[in-house]
Formats: sequence, structure tokens, C-alpha cells
Amino acid sequence: MELLKRLKSKSTSLKRAKDFRLVIFDLDHTLISVASSYHYVKTLYRKGILSLRQILQAVFIRWKFFLTSMSLEDLHHLVFEKMLKGFSLDDLEAHVEELIRELLPMAIYEPAFRELKIAQKQGDYIVLLSSAPDFLVRAFASYFEIEHWECTVYAVDKRKRLCDIANLMVGSKKMQSFVKLRTQLGISKEQTVVYSDSYDDLPLFLQAGQPIAVNPDRKLAKIARKLHWRVI
Repeated sequence: MELLKRLKSKSTSLKRAKDFRLVIFDLDHTLISVASSYHYVKTLYRKGILSLRQILQAVFIRWKFFLTSMSLEDLHHLVFEKMLKGFSLDDLEAHVEELIRELLPMAIYEPAFRELKIAQKQGDYIVLLSSAPDFLVRAFASYFEIEHWECTVYAVDKRKRLCDIANLMVGSKKMQSFVKLRTQLGISKEQTVVYSDSYDDLPLFLQAGQPIAVNPDRKLAKIARKLHWRVI
């Protein structure tokens, strides 16, 4: 309903559905050249919120993900259980703006950012789909002036402490959100564009009229070459 309301409110400025595209951007290693969550962990360490033991644990988990067959979903659950569960949401949100100031604009990946600005100028409907947590993605979406975003959401208890992962925005979940948006907008597959760096987003890429691999990981780069997808 919220999506449809926003579309109606823009009815005087938006072109008819057949004239604009649905454009999906990932965040990490796509619009920005780094992993936002990993850098935020380092910010929390500098602020004394995380201990040295916890930061070393984060480094270990990150390398385990890169060097083994661990899935992105497993990575998120492991980080949550080992590092985030029980943390105050207010404490986690308190230093997000500082992270934004530290990373941006230096960490912007210019090729993807230029295409974002072109899509915004054309009046396309732009969505940020990220596996990063909502308190980070919300801030990045605001910086990039993207009105619609969907991401990982943590559940909190009565004391506003993280207790579970309510919604994990990875792989097939991104694809489901994308198909739902496309249906609501009445847009054909040919009018859709997806920008991402990760093989994990393959289900999303396969639903796009124009899949564009951004700084692709090894598996995605191989598929992009085989299927003649554009790479930036």
C-alpha cells in the first residue's frame, strides 16, 4: 500500500508505467566499494562499544566466509549470534551518521553511482535492496536520495535489544521482493535493471531484463561472461 501511495503522489511528475524502468541497486561493493557492516563494526570498536576480542572475531568470521563455502545467509546468522544478539538497538544506531561521514563520498563506486544519477534524472523507480541491517541501509538510502529500500531487519525485545533476525534480505528473498515490486508497478521484465556484485543475487539477476554485474565476485564474473551480461 505504501508503495502505491507514493506512486500516486508522484503521478503529476512520473511518466506512465511503460515509459519508466524499475532499477534495483545493491549497496555493498555496488553503490559503495566496501562492506558497510564490516566498516561499522570497526567504528563500534573505535567507540569502545565492541572489544578487541569481538573485532578479532569479526575478522575471523569475514575470512572464513571468503575462504570456505559458507553462504551469505550462514554468515549473517553467525555474526548475529556471536556479535550482535543482545545489543541495544539505540547504541547501534547512535554512530551511523559518523560512519556515513567517514565513508562517503570517498567509498562511492563511481561507475554505479553515475548510472544511479542517470536513472534518477530519467524518473525511473529506484530501489535499494541490501543484506545490510536496516539502521545502516536507511542512512545510505537517504544519502543517495533513494526513497524505496528493503534490507535485513532485526527483531528487538521490550528493552530494545536485538533478539532475532526478523527478515534476512539475501538471494531468493531479494528476488521475491523484486517480482512483487514489478507486479505492483505493472512493469514488464524488459523494463527492469539490476545492479549487484554478488553471485548470491543470481536469482535476482535472472529475473531482470538488464542484469548488470558491478565489481562481480569470481562466480558472478564467470556467469556474466558466459551470458554476455554487462560488467562495470
